[in-house]
Amino acid sequence: MVGNYTWGQATSTLAIFSFLTFFIDQGLGSSPLLFHLQDRTVDKRLLFLLSFYRTSMAALFIAALYLIHYAFHPLDKLILIYAFVLIPRALSVDWWFLRRELYQITLYIASIRTLLFLFLVMLLVRHGTHAKVLVSIEMLSEAASVIFGYVAILGLSRNKTQKEPAFEFGIRELLIFSFPFLIIGLLNTVQSSLDIVFLRFFRGSEVVAQYDIGSKIGFLYFFLGATVIQIIKPKLTRLYHEKDTQRMGSILRTTSAILVLLSSCFLLPSLYFPSELIGLFFKKNQDLTIFVFRWAALWVSISFLTMLCSDTLLSLGRRRDYVRGAWLCAFTNIFANFILLQLFSGYGAIFAKIISEVSFLGFSLFWLPPDIRKEISDALIFQLSVLAVLIGLYGLSILCGYKLVWLSISLGICVALGFFGKVFTRATLVILREN
Repeated sequence: MVGNYTWGQATSTLAIFSFLTFFIDQGLGSSPLLFHLQDRTVDKRLLFLLSFYRTSMAALFIAALYLIHYAFHPLDKLILIYAFVLIPRALSVDWWFLRRELYQITLYIASIRTLLFLFLVMLLVRHGTHAKVLVSIEMLSEAASVIFGYVAILGLSRNKTQKEPAFEFGIRELLIFSFPFLIIGLLNTVQSSLDIVFLRFFRGSEVVAQYDIGSKIGFLYFFLGATVIQIIKPKLTRLYHEKDTQRMGSILRTTSAILVLLSSCFLLPSLYFPSELIGLFFKKNQDLTIFVFRWAALWVSISFLTMLCSDTLLSLGRRRDYVRGAWLCAFTNIFANFILLQLFSGYGAIFAKIISEVSFLGFSLFWLPPDIRKEISDALIFQLSVLAVLIGLYGLSILCGYKLVWLSISLGICVALGFFGKVFTRATLVILREN
């Protein structure tokens, strides 16, 4: 409805702020997931320190942007408007619920954000709507979800007396502990958003929109796998401290079996019916959008494997190894984008993501402790083999024709994975229920 140029403007603004947010957060949003995880007495102190420090930094940053705009050099008006999103992001308390494994509350928060966003879009967006409206809707929905988060905390904390922390700590200790998470988050954002920023400056807002539409629909797949990984992460940390490697292996293998089935089910419709699926959302089919959507599913499938290895590194306390892998992924992403965008425009950006994801996967698997790597290496090799076979069958459908025949064979593989891959056996369900 708003057109490619406006959508490209809004999307690239959001991508730029995904990087600027790290100057405000400084890794503090992630560190509570590991900082004295077993000690509930520190939660109140964490809530105060994180909210106060991040909000203060957000206010200073917004003031600096307006000072630059009026005193030195005019900035994009979208940047000045969307800068205020840093306030609700600074006050975000999703980490508080993740720390306590209250995943249902984070689901409610995300639902409030999404439903309000959709309601405001239906209410306010018309043909020709300016990008200012889109970023304002995004800000309002984030602010509402943060308010709901604090209401939930008040409800859960009512009539509960909390002891003082067993040890004294301040913002300095938290910032030192959080610094690796700042680097990790920044490098992960390079992988997820740098392609949009590159396209904005090299190819313009029109190409950004065409690329982003296909990428975003494909990205819906990503969150299902990411949710599975986030749920098991605190479990792996506890089991590692208890030296229960065998149980960790069982959880990782079970998770791997679930992810390979998800990946296969996502990959087939994207490979064989991208234009039909895009047509469900948009009246016009754009070649770049269709192409990106087709191959975004492959990137998501590989990213599931990467997260399984890299997040396990984090759970084991191997932050330095994770950061090294993230640096490798970021440099590979930058180099691949720089080369492929020049050669293939937006068509090359999605393959830059895939190439960098593969580099991170290989690095993370190599640096896992030998006993953990032994537990999951067979499962990972199996996942990669399944993806290679499905891609190969799709290639044969292009070379030989008879698309429905090759699609039927691929569907048969997915059915076999479900029945014989031990995804939904009694033993698998027991592992999931117990953990």
